[in-house]
Amino acid sequence: MKAITEILNNKVSVFPDAKNVNSCISTTVGDWLNGCINPKNKNLMPLIEQIRQTTDKKEKAALKLKLPAVVLGAEVTTRAANVSDEKKIIERTGLLCFDIDAQDNPGLDATEIRDKLSLCTNVIFAALSVSGKGVWGLVEMQYPDKIKQHFEQLKADFLIIGIKLDASKGSNPTDLRFYSYDP
Repeated sequence: MKAITEILNNKVSVFPDAKNVNSCISTTVGDWLNGCINPKNKNLMPLIEQIRQTTDKKEKAALKLKLPAVVLGAEVTTRAANVSDEKKIIERTGLLCFDIDAQDNPGLDATEIRDKLSLCTNVIFAALSVSGKGVWGLVEMQYPDKIKQHFEQLKADFLIIGIKLDASKGSNPTDLRFYSYDP
């Protein structure tokens, strides 16, 4: 396992919103995660609160599209669908991002799960999702080029403890993660 400082210094790509596929900036994993804990852009807080208060799924989805987003599995040049992953990726971070959603886990107490996961030595980071009802987190992979196999194993490991991971996120290093706030 890499030293945590090495992991936090990995470069990742941030997009101003999910619709934007080309205008990205580079930052570090550590800077992105710190921004989730201590937001630099205070203008995002009302939007996050609005998302957390909204019950209409379509409205919530539309609001999320306004948030900045990051690719935590790699530093990329673009998110354009017509460009292969091999051409998009500048360098893989070796990180796998996972999602635990309330709809897949009835009775989920997101805060409790986040707190328990934050105690796991293999979980680098765990936080509440944008909705505040789910959890997302990061783990390091031993073989970044085998992300699909790592993800399948992670899903199996979580199922053993009664947690179903969102199968639509985690197996691709170019997956997009919306900004979320969790102090």
